Amino acid sequence: MNDEVLRKIVTEALQRIRAEGERHTPHLAQQILAWIQSLCPDRPVENYWTDPEAFPLLLTPWWLEHTLGQDPDSLFQLDLVYSSINMYYYIRLIDNLMDGDVPTDLHLLPVLGFFHTEFQRPYHRYFNHDHPFWPYFTTLWFHSAEVTILDAQLSEFDAAQFMNIAAQKTCAAKIPLAAVCYQYDRTDILPAWSQFSDRFGCWSQMLNDTFDWLKDSQSQTGTFFLSEAKRRKHPTESITEWVIREGGEWGMDTLATWMAELRALAQDLASPGLIAYLDTRAAILAERRNALFNGLQNLAKLRLALNRNL
Repeated sequence: MNDEVLRKIVTEALQRIRAEGERHTPHLAQQILAWIQSLCPDRPVENYWTDPEAFPLLLTPWWLEHTLGQDPDSLFQLDLVYSSINMYYYIRLIDNLMDGDVPTDLHLLPVLGFFHTEFQRPYHRYFNHDHPFWPYFTTLWFHSAEVTILDAQLSEFDAAQFMNIAAQKTCAAKIPLAAVCYQYDRTDILPAWSQFSDRFGCWSQMLNDTFDWLKDSQSQTGTFFLSEAKRRKHPTESITEWVIREGGEWGMDTLATWMAELRALAQDLASPGLIAYLDTRAAILAERRNALFNGLQNLAKLRLALNRNL
């Protein structure tokens, strides 16, 4: 899916959210649209979804359908994008309310009913109530809720807890992948795509943990990166000192290793679009790594100079 096609589908999906909201709940619709715009106040909402560093929630079903040897069904893909955008907004609003790090009006809670309904409703067009898609849907959706609660209750993570809980918060991204597989009777390829989605969830969460460590530390948010900092730093060393000494490099090395694993998995999926996306993310990561290391080196020099003057 090139940028122009993606933007067109996203625009249609957002217009559909507006239309459905205004048709059924005109007062609530204004709050829905205002909150959506608040997520990206300085740019069009479409840009929020077409950013090259965005999680590929909308793209993986497109890539999957393309690997089946036929042109993607535009109406089907529009329904998937519409559903996934509503699913994301549902999860994002809950996260904002639970985390408390972003001011969120509690009066927005009724909006969750709209997002959840519009997330689920498109799938009824393709799958009857007794279709095997629905047990798979239910399992993933309940698992998403379970790991979200567990993640909020944990203050420290080991590697297993990170992969099985924190990184599983994106597990619902496998729902539209399952929809493609069930729609074309190709559930045989679902495990491989699900494995990639899970591994990408780990990489994406680690990326956030690594670059948001200072904000997470200040808000006392438990993450795998900060948990490793506590385990790895010297007894008299602060987390900031550990990040400067080795933590930043450890985080970036972990991300590079996991990216190599993702690219290997993508080769097996035979998706040129997915491979190109990972190439782009790897290039962006390399740029961010250089910027991070330059910043950490400057901090190390400043710290050394201050110690000499004490």
